[in-house]
Amino acid sequence: MNEIESAKRKFTGNIKFDSIYGRNRNKVFQTAMYYTKRMEIAEEITQEIFVEMYVGIDKIDEAKVDNWLLTVTKNKSLNWLHKLEAEVRRLEYLQENGELLSESAEYSVLEKERKQDFGLLSQEIFCELYKENERWYEVVSGIYCSGKTYTEVADELHVSKDVVYAIIYRARRWIKRNYGKRYEKIFE
Repeated sequence: MNEIESAKRKFTGNIKFDSIYGRNRNKVFQTAMYYTKRMEIAEEITQEIFVEMYVGIDKIDEAKVDNWLLTVTKNKSLNWLHKLEAEVRRLEYLQENGELLSESAEYSVLEKERKQDFGLLSQEIFCELYKENERWYEVVSGIYCSGKTYTEVADELHVSKDVVYAIIYRARRWIKRNYGKRYEKIFE
């Protein structure tokens, strides 16, 4: 084997492949670089193309292979760009909606916590209201918890509607004075 044949066999041992690879490797790489602008991607595309060519080397027409390689390189590079663009759009979407989701989740947690705090405060208010004045408790719980009208509560307690209004006024004033700041803090 002379030096020329030895040089041709230096890549894979397949003279046809080595000849095509030797003529086109720089063109394929430069074409991939032109479209992708990224060396590692251009190298990957170049490698993929030559692996595909090597697998199908017996079917390749050497007269058309140079143009075929450049066309395939261009198409693979453009496909890579489309995938990258789609990935960027997907990430932007996730980032925008992810923030909305996290804000929504945060809101949900805060809302749940607020409801729990309000529930505990309400229980405390009703317990203390009962201790302070049982009649206030009966009127407030009748109207605000049972959903009864002022007239219904007045009839049950055998008092006038005006007395119910006065009791509600006093009970509210007592609740605001004793629990107003805590209530406001929950709903800040």
